[in-house]
Amino acid sequence: MNSPIAEYFPPPDGIPDGNELFWSLYQGEPRARDGYITLPETPGLGIEPDWDLVARYRYQG
Repeated sequence: MNSPIAEYFPPPDGIPDGNELFWSLYQGEPRARDGYITLPETPGLGIEPDWDLVARYRYQG
């Protein structure tokens, strides 16, 4: 069964929330405009990791 609604928690603009690393880790997250989200034509939500940031914080143990 499909849901006619979905929760949406956009990154806070200019307000530190303790999750800055989380919000900067992914690129391409859909943003709501006028109450709607336009999804990309590619599979999934279009969210991709920022691989440069991942490499920067990768554990090299």
